[in-house]
Amino acid sequence: MINAKKNVCPITTGDLKSVAYLPGEIADLKKNLADLDRLPISSISPAKRKDYAVAVDELKSTYKEQLHQCTVQMERIQAFFDSIHDDLIYDLFRLRYQKNIGLVKIGILINSKYGVCYDAESLRMICNRYIERYNANVTKTKNGKTSTL
Repeated sequence: MINAKKNVCPITTGDLKSVAYLPGEIADLKKNLADLDRLPISSISPAKRKDYAVAVDELKSTYKEQLHQCTVQMERIQAFFDSIHDDLIYDLFRLRYQKNIGLVKIGILINSKYGVCYDAESLRMICNRYIERYNANVTKTKNGKTSTL
């Protein structure tokens, strides 16, 4: 079955941990790009304007590339979260990675909400096993399209 979603590929816990800082990074890059567009070029001496413009263009290019990379990473992570159809697993990943809550506290929240009895180690194992299954089901085909088994 071909998966039509973009950016569906294997994910790591490191990728998931980045969800805590990526929104701020994206906002900062957008602000930096906007600030570069508002720089007053008239205050620069005519002799240095060309060098200044080149430096600004290089900086804009760097910011745009970083913004693109962060956006792609965020889309990959969101595709992973969107693929979780079990409420307990979804809450576990949301609390652990989006809300950055420790597993002991997550255990208390999950246990009270779902009437189960998971300790921190059990929750860690559930996360790791889910990621392993997810990654096992995601493969790259030879023509570059992503498919799931």
